This record gives sequence, structure tokens and C-alpha cells, in this order.
Amino acid sequence: MFDVLVDPEIHRYLDQPAPPSVEHLRRVYQRLETRHSHNGRQRWLNWVIRSADDSLLGYVQATVTESNSAWIAYVLSPRHWGLGHAAAAVGSMMEHLKEVY
Repeated sequence: MFDVLVDPEIHRYLDQPAPPSVEHLRRVYQRLETRHSHNGRQRWLNWVIRSADDSLLGYVQATVTESNSAWIAYVLSPRHWGLGHAAAAVGSMMEHLKEVY
């Protein structure tokens, strides 16, 4: 995911800088893998988006609150913008959220 997330075009739209290193991104993902906030009040759900040939396109994520409402987001490599990948991934994530939360 590092190669996807260091693309400067993405960061025109994000409120966070590009990851400074692979190791930094690894630490971020280790924290996300706990699947909950520090205080346990939010569930953190994250999925990478892959193409049919298994290359990484980006990610979708949801933060589920105690009331089972959710904030959702997605980030996609600019090379894959406008091709329907985000819509498909967000749609799948929304179905999961409806079924589980």
C-alpha cells in the first residue's frame, strides 16, 4: 500500500500527509489491526481494494460508533479513478456494515 499512498495526487484531497516510510505505514496498520479505538468505543474496519490481477488499488474503511452509525472513507490510486472500483468497494462495505452492524 505504500506505493499507492505516497502518490502526491491523493494528498490533494486528504487531511494527512503521505506516509514517510514503509516502516511508519507498517506501524499504522498494526494499530488498525486491533480493530478498535484506544478507548474501545469505536470499531475500526479497513479493507484493501485489489484488482482481478491482485494488484493494490487502494482501501475502504469504516469507523463504527457505539450507536452503530459509521463514518466511511476510501482512497484509491489516481491510476484507477473513474473506473468504478471505489463504488464497488464502498457498496460491498456498506452491505457488510448493514449485515453486521
